[in-house]
Amino acid sequence: MANSDGSLTMRLFLLLLLLSGSLALHPQCDAPIINDGVSYECRVGRANVTFEARHNDHVTITCEGTDFTCSDLPLFDFGSSLPLRSVGLKSCSPSILRCVYHVINASAAETIALTDMRGELGVEDVEGLRGVRNLFMRMADAQKTFPIAAIKALPELKNLRINGGQFQLSPDMFVGVPPLKYLELSECAMTGIPEGTFNGLASLTGLNLFSNNYDAINVGAFKGLNNVTTLTLNTHSHLKTIPPGVLTDLPKLTNLVIIGNVVLDSLPDGVFDGLEMLADLKIQLNRVPLTLGSKALSNLPSLKNLTISGSLVTTFPENLLNGSRNIEKLDFSYNKIDILHPRALWTQKSLKYLNLSNNKIKILQKEMFLPLKKLELLNLENNGVQELSDYLFSGPTNLKEINLNNNKISSIAWTAFQGVTKLEVLNLNSNNLSLTPEIDYESFETYSPFESLTQLRVLQLKNNRIKTIFDDWRLVLTKLETLDLSWNRFELLPYQLAFLSQKIIVDLRYNHIRHISLDPRLFHSNDTRPPTAQVLLENNPLVCDCDLYGLRLRLNGGYMDSEPKFVLNNAPCTSPDNLKGVIIKNLNPELLVCEIPEEKPENCESCVAKVATNELVLTCPVLPNYLPNSTREYFIDTPTVTLNLATQPDSLKDFNIHTLNLSRSNMEKVIFKPVKSLKILDLSYNNLSYIPMEFLDNNIHLYLKNNPLECSCWYQNDIRRLKNYEFLKDYEEITCENGILLSEIDVTELCNTRDAIITGVSTFLGLAILVVFACLLIYKFWYEILIYVTSRGLCKCCITEIMLDSERDFDIFLSFSHQDFPIIKNVLLPKLENNFGQKCCVHYRDWIIGESIPDQIRKSVLISRKTIILLSKNFLESNWANFEFWAAHNLAIQEGRSRVILILLEENLVKNENLSPELKGYINTNTYLLFDDPKFWEKLQKVLPRKVYKFTWLDVFKQKSRSIEEEKIMNCGLNVQLNSEGKLINLAAKDVEGGIAPKFV
Repeated sequence: MANSDGSLTMRLFLLLLLLSGSLALHPQCDAPIINDGVSYECRVGRANVTFEARHNDHVTITCEGTDFTCSDLPLFDFGSSLPLRSVGLKSCSPSILRCVYHVINASAAETIALTDMRGELGVEDVEGLRGVRNLFMRMADAQKTFPIAAIKALPELKNLRINGGQFQLSPDMFVGVPPLKYLELSECAMTGIPEGTFNGLASLTGLNLFSNNYDAINVGAFKGLNNVTTLTLNTHSHLKTIPPGVLTDLPKLTNLVIIGNVVLDSLPDGVFDGLEMLADLKIQLNRVPLTLGSKALSNLPSLKNLTISGSLVTTFPENLLNGSRNIEKLDFSYNKIDILHPRALWTQKSLKYLNLSNNKIKILQKEMFLPLKKLELLNLENNGVQELSDYLFSGPTNLKEINLNNNKISSIAWTAFQGVTKLEVLNLNSNNLSLTPEIDYESFETYSPFESLTQLRVLQLKNNRIKTIFDDWRLVLTKLETLDLSWNRFELLPYQLAFLSQKIIVDLRYNHIRHISLDPRLFHSNDTRPPTAQVLLENNPLVCDCDLYGLRLRLNGGYMDSEPKFVLNNAPCTSPDNLKGVIIKNLNPELLVCEIPEEKPENCESCVAKVATNELVLTCPVLPNYLPNSTREYFIDTPTVTLNLATQPDSLKDFNIHTLNLSRSNMEKVIFKPVKSLKILDLSYNNLSYIPMEFLDNNIHLYLKNNPLECSCWYQNDIRRLKNYEFLKDYEEITCENGILLSEIDVTELCNTRDAIITGVSTFLGLAILVVFACLLIYKFWYEILIYVTSRGLCKCCITEIMLDSERDFDIFLSFSHQDFPIIKNVLLPKLENNFGQKCCVHYRDWIIGESIPDQIRKSVLISRKTIILLSKNFLESNWANFEFWAAHNLAIQEGRSRVILILLEENLVKNENLSPELKGYINTNTYLLFDDPKFWEKLQKVLPRKVYKFTWLDVFKQKSRSIEEEKIMNCGLNVQLNSEGKLINLAAKDVEGGIAPKFV
């Protein structure tokens, strides 16, 4: 913020200074534009002049028109009477230089830059220009003669650059000029360099003769340039050759550049003789084939950087570089060299960079690089190399990068890279490599020719014929960061694709990968950080079948240890047709299936593996003869079997089927029975009119929609159970034959119509008979009828339940398995007797020794107001416990009253396969108590018998009922009468032989 404020303050100060010094004098100038500097546009006579400046640094004056003189220019204080770094004129007359210091208020300028001047520069234009060290003249087409007089008038001049113009050089023309350090004469249309031209330039170190028209340079042309270190001869020159001795007059030459010559066709032996200080030589972009003398570049002891590229060189002589032993960088790229002598480079033991790219080399002799111990970078890109032979790179052990892109390499010897232990980058893009794997038969791992390159970071194999990911890339090359295998011929990926390198990016895009078989089991790393390694898989014709399941799971975030992240972005499925175009990362894994034709039974249409649900799906017209049993390879575990049939089977016996689909099979009734393995049954879209209750009894998941179910009074119990069946999967869609949804059926109303009809017909036909006989019976036996009715639970409004139970000896009969005895003794019995005041009957305490167990059970039920059943797995396995339930349940049915309290130790007992039909029916139609219910005791207390006695008018008739003949109740039934004390007693307690039953009171 402080810097911003300071900058703003400085600009405001500069603006005020300029306004006070110039605008007040020249109102024809527009308001200044302030940005990085300041800019004025002024109207001067019939011309426009723009001033762009940065205070005390530089000024550039641009003219539009030249019809004005120095006296017409406005005055500015850009220099504060101090020297400026530079002053530039664009499209102006050189005469402006005569007053430029005065106009901008500067004492001097280090650099004068003249661009597109409107006239030739004369001595009168530069007289008085103090401090000029650099004079640059660009686009100097108006300069018809060399401005030698003006140059001599600038005594401090060091650097002169003239670009453009049309003038010729002459001997001794530079005699008397200031001691120049750098001279550029480019695009000046010069046709020759006469001998002695550069006399007087003994201090010159740099000479640039860029883009001229000389067609020959003769010996002596550079005479007098004893201190020149840099020489540039390039572009549009018509030199055919450089004769030996031309460069002898440049003994200190260190940098020579020859670029863009049109007809240079040879560099003969001796052309560089005497240049013992030459360190950099660059010859580029020659327009005709350049022939090199057999020793043209020899004996240059200081040469370090040699570039002869793009010059159509066809041969590399064996002795070309003899004696030039210190070359570090050698570039012969973009030529037409087809044969490289195996010992042409043997003298280059200092070589670090070798570029032979874009030539026509086909064969690399294995001894070619042997002495190059210091070589670090080798570029053989865009040649015709066909193979890499044994130990080819064993010599240059310091190699860090090899570029062999765009060759025709089809084979690589397994020892080709032996010894190149420091190699970091290997480029083999666009070759003919297939890399047949070498197999270790002990571990069955595959290895490539790159196994020994343990420092390799980048391996480029793009656009080859490779089909295999080698194990050494995964397990040995642990520093690998880039493995480019795009545009190859991969068709599938291995089942396991873990890399030890955690930074690697494996590019497998643009291949032929259709199947990716990754282990579907997901092991999430203990380290919560996601993997940093990546495998790029876009632009492959991926088939979305069960092979893709492992990959699809990983796209949800799962991964295995050391496994990379698989990147598909928005890659789509290419098949099957029903999934074509679907983005894989959005695909439901359950849609990934595989056809298994080899496992398909003969009479089936298809055999499909669904790995997401671990099921084998068979589609058959009828039940097959057998089920496949060898499909484990597609699944993590043994799969379940789903069978789609067009016709229902007669039986499923001996078939281990988990899911049976009989949808749309035109069924009118189910003829087969459920089997233990069957868990799901689809009967939808059939013609079933009744509910297959046996499948409900086995807790099978059912689909029943689109069946004309008869929802009538005759099936009201089935309808009620179906509505409460928890495994009905399409409950909301099931309809009756009349189109009403099952969910909207009120079971209690199903029988209203039938009952109304029966009642009406019965009343109409039998009213007279009933009235007559009823009247006769009531008249004669009215009292006996009343007693008979009430004793059988009819006419309950006339007598209360407590009255009927008043003579019973016990409140509760506890029925349980002897294995659950601790729960009765320690928990239930103390609570009932001590807390709830109930008198309980238990067999181990209240039964009489010697009597038969069935009789004891019947009597215990009869003399107890209610029976508590403690239902457990042990109870279901006990015959006597089940008999106790049967006795209590039958008594309740006879009396039409609730006599049984059912307590479940475990909730899942309702599904137990050992349940008797009576227990199943009771559980499905009555409420039960759960022992582990937090409100168990509160609920139990509400259903226990109460000891409040209420009498009705019928009590007065009980004494008279003793005269009615006693009836024996089969199996110790009930015969209840009122005794002399006004209590209800059971007279059916006599045994079969006429003896008196033991008392239980």
